Amino acid sequence: MHCVLSLLFKKVTLLVIVYSDNSMIHIDRLEYYIREELNKTAPRTTVVLHPVKVVITNLDNESIINVDAKKWPAALSNDGSSYYKVPFTSILYIERSDFRKNDSKDYYGLAPGKSVLLRYAFPIKCTDVIYGDDENSVIEIHAEYDFLKKTKPKGVLHWVAQPSPGVEPLKVEVRLFEKLFLSENPAELEDWLSDPNPNSKEVIHEAYAVLSLASAVLGDKYQFERLGYFAVDPDTNSEKPVFNRTVTLRDAYSKGNLALLKRKESRWVVWTEKNNIIFSTKLFNATQAIERIIRLMESWTQL
Repeated sequence: MHCVLSLLFKKVTLLVIVYSDNSMIHIDRLEYYIREELNKTAPRTTVVLHPVKVVITNLDNESIINVDAKKWPAALSNDGSSYYKVPFTSILYIERSDFRKNDSKDYYGLAPGKSVLLRYAFPIKCTDVIYGDDENSVIEIHAEYDFLKKTKPKGVLHWVAQPSPGVEPLKVEVRLFEKLFLSENPAELEDWLSDPNPNSKEVIHEAYAVLSLASAVLGDKYQFERLGYFAVDPDTNSEKPVFNRTVTLRDAYSKGNLALLKRKESRWVVWTEKNNIIFSTKLFNATQAIERIIRLMESWTQL
């Protein structure tokens, strides 16, 4: 009897798995849950993808100020394991996109004569800019840091400094992945082969990273602050770590969409529980019928 019931259960289960209504789950929904999980499990760190050089002119060339950077947003001040040391030196790098020649009220990056806060470190003020062949090509930014932290700028930038005077930061390869197709559902297209996103992958061969990422191994995952969640790629080696972006920090689910998502999930739970009851009832009735047949067959063999 147990064999019969087991076989019945396997067949019913197989039918449940194979059945599909061809419904589509939006990728934003998957990404939302990935962010929810990685926000709790991926420690924070810093990488600058497109670096531009910043010279701190009022800091001695040989000086190294070690600052504490948080691995977790809610890190307690007395929990040393929740922090990592970052050197602040006279040569550091910020994202090229975080500097503009012309400032504006809605811009929170660095500009001539403007101050920003370097995350976990000090406010800096741009005092001069070294341009290349034209004024759109920035070679080097000069700035002064406010070691007393009296300045309270609105903009906060991530950064990577030389670990020691004259030593370049750790170079890493970063692979940025976007959606593979341009349309939301390429299966609806007559020619889906013409729909791939030409910008679905971008490889940055020489991004700058904090030195602690040199010890990253396959399976490690991180939040690169302001950039997204990343995982170590199998191509990583002792000479150059390689990281793949799993998902950006941008959340397509706004509060309104999140509320809608939760309402949909509530309906799904109710539907699932309801149908589980129906399924269990039908399975119970089928089990009773099989038991009766087996008892009848056993009684026949005794005649």
